[in-house]
Amino acid sequence: MKAGGEGHGSGASRGAVGVSVILSVILAMLPLAALAENGGTARSTSAAATALIEEEAAGSIRLRGGIDANPRLLPDGKASAFAGIDGSFAIGRRTGDWLFGVTGEAEHLEYALRGLEPAERYRLGVNAETEAFAGWSLRPGTIVERERNATLHAFDATQRLRAQWTGGALRPFVSVELGYHTLNETNAILTDFLPDPQRFGRAAITPGVTLKAGGAEIGASVSVSATRYAAPVDLFGFRRDNERLQPFLFARYSEPGLDVSASVSRLYGRWRDVDFSPVKETLFDVSLTRSRGPFTLELGASRYAEDTTFPISPVTINDAFLARLNYEPNEQWSFGAVLRGLRTRYLDSPFVSRVLAYGGSVSYALSDEWRIGAQVLRLDATAINGEPANGGIATLSLSRSLSTNGERERRTPGEAPAAARWSPRSLKH
Repeated sequence: MKAGGEGHGSGASRGAVGVSVILSVILAMLPLAALAENGGTARSTSAAATALIEEEAAGSIRLRGGIDANPRLLPDGKASAFAGIDGSFAIGRRTGDWLFGVTGEAEHLEYALRGLEPAERYRLGVNAETEAFAGWSLRPGTIVERERNATLHAFDATQRLRAQWTGGALRPFVSVELGYHTLNETNAILTDFLPDPQRFGRAAITPGVTLKAGGAEIGASVSVSATRYAAPVDLFGFRRDNERLQPFLFARYSEPGLDVSASVSRLYGRWRDVDFSPVKETLFDVSLTRSRGPFTLELGASRYAEDTTFPISPVTINDAFLARLNYEPNEQWSFGAVLRGLRTRYLDSPFVSRVLAYGGSVSYALSDEWRIGAQVLRLDATAINGEPANGGIATLSLSRSLSTNGERERRTPGEAPAAARWSPRSLKH
């Protein structure tokens, strides 16, 4: 729940900026991806869209390789060649009164540099929706994710249940979430992993209300959560148990060729350790996607909180931005340019890290199923200890996509589906 300010604990991506993980997974069918990521929205879509979700499945697989000038994004880091494979699938089906959505992703990357840990990530999402009783929909969902690389070892298992009134424009809802998580990180100051990962559970409840009118939607909610760690104190003697309160305001507008969304919230958090200051942070997430002819422009900015193992900080506050322009003159060629950045602030400490990534990409469709691509990225970074840690990546890729209806989605290499765009990890994607 990155917009909710609890990035790691909700199964969202964490701040592994220092690692060249896989270029973002290509999902060939956005309606299914949206169903699996957002808990299902088929009942609010048109009949044609619902039929599309009921009957279709899609997937992709990609081989990629290249050179990474600084895989761990550390001061004086060494370059390494790399090669990897990633794949994804999305399935949607209706059985009786139930609508199911399933997505899966698998990524594995090997480095030639001796001693550098492979980067891998596996994720499975299962969501469903049904008309529980007159006017109310029920949306259960499960997400399991495991990630390991040179700076991050993490596991998330999250179960969500959302009930919402669908009988009118004003739609109250309530969401309940339970999660189990493990986390182990390194950085330029603490260069080794902890002997054992931190293990914790989180329970949250979020009541709220939305108002829909045509392509516009506005709403408000408040999230209350409690986090409990398996160990009473961590390796450094800190108590990390905490409670959080977070009120939200959010809005979205969508029409053909235009999608705008915005949310703002205030995070209040209190930790059980007297050395951790109470957290009071204003968080936000704004994005705009505009398509016109062969051009697609994406702009976005967000501020969100994430759990951390850094000993003197309760959480990190991350400021991210994105600007991307894609040009697709025909069915074969696709060109892209991207600029994105991340600033990570460690609360209760003077430490800050920064990353700025910019570059371009091109791809060519060999056929309806096969596509080749190339990408070059430059990274200008400042590590947590204040030293520069710059790098760059050059990548070649070959991908194949499959869809039950024969349609293929063209996407510039390195472009993530909407659900993945705000991963700090994706700065290198």
